[in-house]
Amino acid sequence: MVKVITVCTDNKFYFPYLENTCMRFGGEFIVLGYGEKWGGYAWKFEKMIEYLLNIDPNEFIVFVDGYDVICVQDLATIEEKYREVQKINYCKVLIATEKTILPKFISNLYFGTVNGVLLNSGTYLGFAGDVLDVLTKAKMIYPAETDDQILITSYAKISGNEICIDTNTSFFYTNLSPLKEMELNHQAISPYFIHAPGCGLLTTILTDMGYIVDDDIKNELYSLFADKVVYHTKEFIKRNYIIFIVVILIILILTRRR
Repeated sequence: MVKVITVCTDNKFYFPYLENTCMRFGGEFIVLGYGEKWGGYAWKFEKMIEYLLNIDPNEFIVFVDGYDVICVQDLATIEEKYREVQKINYCKVLIATEKTILPKFISNLYFGTVNGVLLNSGTYLGFAGDVLDVLTKAKMIYPAETDDQILITSYAKISGNEICIDTNTSFFYTNLSPLKEMELNHQAISPYFIHAPGCGLLTTILTDMGYIVDDDIKNELYSLFADKVVYHTKEFIKRNYIIFIVVILIILILTRRR
């Protein structure tokens, strides 16, 4: 049985549906950090490292974020499918790519890309020993980085073929469309997991799967969205303050010349 692991501190948003869909499709659902104080985005890597140190390194595992991911396909074939990818790419970890409505230059400045591809750290998989090796080295090289996506992107840029990005969405479908319902065209893609980061909505897909979805989730995500925008705007400015200063100086110079 495939271990599907998440880091969650409490039961909210789509967490109950993640748990149910993972078990429905044959996964062993494991929660790390439940009841603990949230330690930040990179804390998820710390919890995973702590967990992976204590299991068989040859065990196949999948990590998914806990509040905005659901499983949509039988997991019986996922390990073998990954082995086929590994034969071709010789990678240690396979991680999701992210489709986003954000302008490309913003994503590039904030998170960075790997060979022009934006990855998403909210879903990844591999064998426990390999995943442990990658996460440990990434944390060791970038110990001060607090954002898991920036951290793993930075490591992917220097690690050769250790990290493979799921550009064909064969395993994970991740789409950043805040406050919009996710849609899945099964004729085009057939992933195992769907991820709706940035307060995306999974209600339509879950309803199509036969679930009765709590209406409060949508209202809670609408409330959370403003907080996320403020947080990421501050982070974006903090990380790119030099660019903002240069732009302001250029504007002032051009204004004075007039």
